[in-house]
Amino acid sequence: MRTIQKPRRRSVAKVRVYELAKELGMDSKTVLAKLQELGEFVRS
Repeated sequence: MRTIQKPRRRSVAKVRVYELAKELGMDSKTVLAKLQELGEFVRS
């Protein structure tokens, strides 16, 4: 008898937009717009 396994989700580290913007020396709004342009899911 086989057991049914749920598909595994890929775990991705949560990075805050303002932290990424600070690292890149950019404005948060610019980073947010670029991420959305690249098709990344971003929650604001």
